[in-house]
Amino acid sequence: MERDYSRIDLFKDRTPSYSTTSYSTTWDEDQLKNEKLEDADIQKGRPSGYWAQTYEKWRDCAALILKKASPFWNDPIRFMKSDGFAKTQICAFLILSSFGVAPFAALFGVFAQLHTDPFGSKTLGCGGWATQNSTVSGFQGLFVVDSTFGSMSFSLAKFIDIVWDLCVGRGVQAIAWSLSYIVFTDALLRSIERHPVPYRTFTRLTLEGASLSSMGALMADLLRYRSKRTVSIFSFMVISILYTLSIPTILSAMTGYVSSSVAYVSLKDSSQQIVRADDFINGDIVWDAEKIGLKNGTCIGRDILGDYLTMSSERDYSCNCSLPDGSTVNGYSFQDLHRGTDQSECTYDYPNNTETYYYYTTGTYYNCNAEFNITIDQKTYSFYTLNASLALCYNGTGYDYSWVDENSRCMPNTDNPTYEWGFSTMLSTVFVILQFSWTISMYIVWQDAQWNSSLVKRGYSMTQLRAAFAIVTAAQDTLAMETEELMNMESKKLEKGLYGQKAEVSYRMFQKELPFGGATPHEDT
Repeated sequence: MERDYSRIDLFKDRTPSYSTTSYSTTWDEDQLKNEKLEDADIQKGRPSGYWAQTYEKWRDCAALILKKASPFWNDPIRFMKSDGFAKTQICAFLILSSFGVAPFAALFGVFAQLHTDPFGSKTLGCGGWATQNSTVSGFQGLFVVDSTFGSMSFSLAKFIDIVWDLCVGRGVQAIAWSLSYIVFTDALLRSIERHPVPYRTFTRLTLEGASLSSMGALMADLLRYRSKRTVSIFSFMVISILYTLSIPTILSAMTGYVSSSVAYVSLKDSSQQIVRADDFINGDIVWDAEKIGLKNGTCIGRDILGDYLTMSSERDYSCNCSLPDGSTVNGYSFQDLHRGTDQSECTYDYPNNTETYYYYTTGTYYNCNAEFNITIDQKTYSFYTLNASLALCYNGTGYDYSWVDENSRCMPNTDNPTYEWGFSTMLSTVFVILQFSWTISMYIVWQDAQWNSSLVKRGYSMTQLRAAFAIVTAAQDTLAMETEELMNMESKKLEKGLYGQKAEVSYRMFQKELPFGGATPHEDT
């Protein structure tokens, strides 16, 4: 009976075999066994229609999954030790979760918790102040190190940066190279079973993995493939190699160290004095400061007015004040309706006011019409209320918060120069998204080879040593020379002969050298 090599049965012989039997001695028996199985299928009258065959495949797949799942739930550890295919699948899923899904979920979970947009505008920190022109947006935000920590010397910050580049940058690249080699070689075996692969592409991918020369070989040979599937796979490899090679650069660019800086403010008086923003204190501008022996409009720090502001706030919430027309209204409601205006017209010292309020700090009840006392320069002043507004104080002059931000400049801290090390949140987010996409796509390509490649399904994996033997076998077959002749041949002639249009690595070339479990080549698709 004539064999049909036009397709691969997608779910046939799904269970991989990891037997140590020498397959070179059982190749003919496996082929005969496969032919007998096919004859038996024909005699059983299996459906020949497309949808019927598809149904048969999925039914066989479901039966296989149920068969595999039963012993797994009974004894998972023993099952994993005895079933290499299951162990490989579980390891691949753990790698997918660790290097792709987990970082993606963790990063965006943090952003969702903090209600921040990683691609929004970034504000350059300056000692806790938002100085003028400190907001960066758009593409420039990629390189803003906006999430920093520590206060260290230059040598320590530089050491941390070097350790990051060497250990994390190169370490992640090494892991990505190892994973990509497995995925690329499995996908290459899958492609070879369908049609020959150019010698140059096979050599570069199997010996060098993800490298510039491999990317060049893939791009140079891309137009030689007839199959759109193969063109898509090898185009993906080019993009994947480019990402793998750029990992250290991306990881290095998304971190850095910045020198500590201080915000300075140019005062609005005639002196044009420049002072540190840290010299401003939180306080209030008291518009009727003459009640406490000061000039109206004097800015007083919270260390003086703190108790009064807290007690008056409790009084406003609990007590009613009297308007000039004799009506009473809640103090807080009146202030809310007349915010930004003089609120002294609503007084608490009206006749027959017997209301009290509770001050939680001292645990004492006070009369709503009682006066407050403040001591300034050893003098005590009594009053019912002060008309004050929030401000930043410097030498008794009040400055609005927004004015200080708009008129501040960020300058290096020369008094105590230190450095902070950290990340660019925008570029870190871009890397995590790229890593997630790369990991998912690599997993899909790898699974395609696991289920559709006859060699891979039966446990065969490409290594650099096996690749060397396959390359020699293909070279001998292409040039019709022995190993000694190939070694003595001029390099230019050898490369011209093997990297030419006709030099290809086909499955049949090393089928006799590496027979593995009765895998069948498919070169016609």
